[in-house]
Amino acid sequence: MRRGSADSSRPALTGPGGSGGALVASALLCWACAGTSPPEGTAPDVTPPPEGTAPDVTPPRARTAPEVVAERPITETITSEPTVRVGVEVGVSSVAIMSTAGLRVLDGESGEVLEASGEEILRFEASEGKLLVESGGRIGDGRPRLVVEPLDPAIPIVLSGKRYHGAAELLVDPARGIVVINRIGLEEYLRGVVPAEIGRRPPEEFDAVKAQAVAARTYAISSLGSRDSLGFDVFATVEDQAYGGVDLERAEIDRAVRETEGEILTYDGAVVLALYHSTCGGRTATRYEVWAEPDLPYLRSVRDRAAGGDDFCAISPRYTWRESWTPDEMNGLVRAELAGRLGVPPTSIGRILEIRVLSRTEEDRVDELEIAATGGRYVIRKNDIRFVLRSSEGRILGSTDFRVLHGRVDANGVLVEGRGYGHGIGMCQWGAIGRARAGQDYRQILAAYYTGARLEKLY
Repeated sequence: MRRGSADSSRPALTGPGGSGGALVASALLCWACAGTSPPEGTAPDVTPPPEGTAPDVTPPRARTAPEVVAERPITETITSEPTVRVGVEVGVSSVAIMSTAGLRVLDGESGEVLEASGEEILRFEASEGKLLVESGGRIGDGRPRLVVEPLDPAIPIVLSGKRYHGAAELLVDPARGIVVINRIGLEEYLRGVVPAEIGRRPPEEFDAVKAQAVAARTYAISSLGSRDSLGFDVFATVEDQAYGGVDLERAEIDRAVRETEGEILTYDGAVVLALYHSTCGGRTATRYEVWAEPDLPYLRSVRDRAAGGDDFCAISPRYTWRESWTPDEMNGLVRAELAGRLGVPPTSIGRILEIRVLSRTEEDRVDELEIAATGGRYVIRKNDIRFVLRSSEGRILGSTDFRVLHGRVDANGVLVEGRGYGHGIGMCQWGAIGRARAGQDYRQILAAYYTGARLEKLY
């Protein structure tokens, strides 16, 4: 995620000498939450989505959880729809931007129009900290920041092969290269986020889609300005919220966004940290349980059970799961992940011999996992466990709610069995779907997962 909410100085993982280098906590939202899958094929946390939204992917790297940025009532700071700056590409050497409407290039600092030739494709490259435009000749002597707009605002632009509403902003980061940003109104942004996060749902699940729209809008509001050092607000990936642009837009999703326009969640007048995930497995988690971060009053551990006795998210394909590793797999990717996070060569760890649970949280999630090897004993804590216990395909562990059925690294293989998918904090997406099927409206769904939060119309 972002904003350094996971204190990288804390000893999340220790080795024979004590603190062996902290593991960065992964605070992925949603399906994206774990390189897993959303309800029936939505996006990140990711498995197959409904009608194919996002593919089964593993997040590119661990992310930390965002912090609440509003220090005063959010209604005092934002009274109309804001523009969101979405980081589409970070660190490319060149980029092509297209629009069938033709393009206009402006200086990103002064707003001066540099070119409005109507060309449908422009190519940009970075040189000595400045952006150069190839368009039958270079524009000026290069600028550090450019804005590229379609001549007709109703026609999308194409960035990295995907269509987006709004404009493109380009800047040069000396350490990374060109940063490609989509500047777009928040409501248009949500039209490409909500389907990537919860997929296409049938009419009886529409209130789950509306709940997702409010959660995603709230998350985006809390993210404004959070990545100023990179020049944008949110990544277009599971690093923040999955965003697919124009090609994911659907009429029923647009309706959910429209019917909740401007609505966000607040607590004591400040925007909440609207975390969400794929499947809680019957009970949501607190921030401390997962990331050892201070708990927030509206992100409590909530029992997610229907009156009939079944968990609302029992309909999830990730409600329960098993993972197993052969000795070669344990001493391949798992050992490599452990070594990488310790900052030592795998040979110094030796052969992994056994894994076992040392302690559990109050709500029965694994708090500490010990990995015994010929080179010593190593303790991994909380959500970091999921990033060390990767499958042979690189997929992170479903959740920290698991049991070790066989921990010895022998011919029988290591076997664990778990419940839920994702970090488990905030709204359970499959639980929201189950609640919608049971007749709950989106207000009831949000109230169930964000304890004491208020639904407020911001604009």
